[in-house]
Amino acid sequence: MSDRYLNFVNSGVGGWVTGALGLPRPAPLQRRAEAGAGIVGTCLLGPGGEGPMAAVLAGLMQRAGHMLHAEWSPDARYGALVFDASDCARVQAAKDLYGFFHQAVRSVAEHGRIVVVGTPPELMADAEGEAVQRGLEGFVRSLAKEVRRNIGVHMLYVAPGAEAAAESTLAFLMSPRSAYVSGQAIRVAAPVETGEAGAGHAGRKVLVTGASRGIGEAITRLFAAEGAQVTALDVAGAADGLSALSEELGVDS
Repeated sequence: MSDRYLNFVNSGVGGWVTGALGLPRPAPLQRRAEAGAGIVGTCLLGPGGEGPMAAVLAGLMQRAGHMLHAEWSPDARYGALVFDASDCARVQAAKDLYGFFHQAVRSVAEHGRIVVVGTPPELMADAEGEAVQRGLEGFVRSLAKEVRRNIGVHMLYVAPGAEAAAESTLAFLMSPRSAYVSGQAIRVAAPVETGEAGAGHAGRKVLVTGASRGIGEAITRLFAAEGAQVTALDVAGAADGLSALSEELGVDS
């Protein structure tokens, strides 16, 4: 889907004009349509490649065909940074969080992802642990404002024992699907039955209105690509465009 203003403001002349006039300059985001639904790239896990989510993340990266690193390299570019702060219950441990990102944040590739994993504060054993875990959310929100505009930063609170259930959420946050999500805290509670992370919408029936162009067209393409049975609908004046799209994607109209 073309966005003329986005293309203009990110060109040489357009950047100068919008800067002089004080106009907003949205960043181009790599979404599922351009990059697929998989993990954004290699991952650096802190601290030292350890933590309750380490095994889950290792399996996720292996299935995605990407490397998981435990040690930072100044010459490397990482698709994602993940810091597992689930066990952070003391202020000193929180300093490791700052040290990790102070060193590695400039190593995140364009369109990369940053995820901080924590434990729900109310489940911590004492007041200091609860305060440290609550502080993680503030840290994530601040970091989301400081990194480059096309990098997503996320806070993932995972209840003890729910690590496996959090896999699909972690996969979403580390993929182009989460292009418009940043600076948010997401919680995964007690283990529940989950579907396969890459299953998409196979078997679902979806009706999309305004499907011949714009956002409706993008939604239609997404659901069709993920295996849904799509019915595309639009006003009579858009019949030609709707017919062409339906024929291209093999959907009902």
